[in-house]
Amino acid sequence: GISETLPDGFLNEIVQNFTATLKKGNWSLAFEHALGRCGELLAEKFPRSTPKDSNELANFLRIKE
Repeated sequence: GISETLPDGFLNEIVQNFTATLKKGNWSLAFEHALGRCGELLAEKFPRSTPKDSNELANFLRIKE
């Protein structure tokens, strides 16, 4: 799976930074940085096949209440 291709401890780094930013009260920044870092790591291992690859998912966060 995907997790097997990523570096050991990558989730720990992301979670530590995420929780530290949350504790400072910066909720939106915590999500922005965590999702951005995940995207960077995944892009290294799974680059776009062509420059015209389209997004399969919308570029926004959905919050269910």
